[in-house]
Amino acid sequence: MHNRIFTTLFLTLSLAITPQIVVAQNNIEQLFQQGDAAETVGNNSQAETIWRKVLQLEPNNGKAYNNLGNALRRQGKLDAALAAHQKALQLNPNDAEAYVGIGNVLNAQGKQEEALPRIII
Repeated sequence: MHNRIFTTLFLTLSLAITPQIVVAQNNIEQLFQQGDAAETVGNNSQAETIWRKVLQLEPNNGKAYNNLGNALRRQGKLDAALAAHQKALQLNPNDAEAYVGIGNVLNAQGKQEEALPRIII
């Protein structure tokens, strides 16, 4: 009897949560499309805002951290850009985009000697 109640409760909760997960995933996909569009037209401030929204929904999204880092670098916010790429690298030590992003930021900071090994992987 208890198993049946538990199973019914579990299934009910699963069905209630599933649409929220699908909606969240759709929101992430829409935000990525918006962020990409903002970057395409050179609106890096808007792109920054969008990538931060993605990270509020998915705080471990390495791609969003790399995209945020790129938007920040294009605005001259180099320290914040470096931190964003480093966070992406922390989440995935094999993330080639993060290494390239760090190299690009270091290059923009005039640290070519540090940047070169990161850009050439």
